[in-house]
Amino acid sequence: MNKKSLSCVIGLALLLFSTTRAHADGKPARALFLSSYAESFMTVPEQLKGINEVFLPNGVAVDVEYMDTKRLGDAESVKKFRDYLAYKLSRVPRYDVILAGDDAATQLVMDERKTLFAGIPIVFFCVNDVDRAREAIQDPLMTGIVEGVSPADTISLALSFNPDATRVAAIVDGTPTGIGDRKQFLDLRQLFPSLSFEVFDSSNETFEQMGKRVAELGNESILIYLSMFEDSTGA
Repeated sequence: MNKKSLSCVIGLALLLFSTTRAHADGKPARALFLSSYAESFMTVPEQLKGINEVFLPNGVAVDVEYMDTKRLGDAESVKKFRDYLAYKLSRVPRYDVILAGDDAATQLVMDERKTLFAGIPIVFFCVNDVDRAREAIQDPLMTGIVEGVSPADTISLALSFNPDATRVAAIVDGTPTGIGDRKQFLDLRQLFPSLSFEVFDSSNETFEQMGKRVAELGNESILIYLSMFEDSTGA
């Protein structure tokens, strides 16, 4: 487990202690972990491990729903998932807390705050889009953790090896993770006025085209890989 994932899980655990409790009738508190991805995605098993290590010993029941947006992230798929989730929520007891893992799930709970999750405390984590997180915490019952990608430190280190660089390019994609990475990257332009900033978006090109663009970069360029989960063909 890398430091970034570990910090998310530890921070989540600390936040959840203040939002969960047993019911007065003795029934266990209930939490819903709404994951942006699927259990097969690399970070999700560690997220589940962290949640269960905190909740299960404290008698909190945890249910999980997967949006699977790395494979099915288009608007129609999200809508169908939302409708399916709405049906399930109408058939089960109310949850005491919602855990939103990563950007897509966080956006969903924000969009459906008044319809599906009214009055329920929500904790988000591993969110890449800082603007989304800032908007979320305007709700007094929402809090969480941003997953920073530390591009400033990376660029500074790269400049120490290549002080003559005049350009920095970042590889991203059009997924919610990639959109958040792009924003964090471009926000650094004022910190590095000597560099021109460029984004290589794999969602607009094939992997072969991306490879050719990277191969054309010269010694004046710094290249940073942030996210590349899909290309323009959906591969």
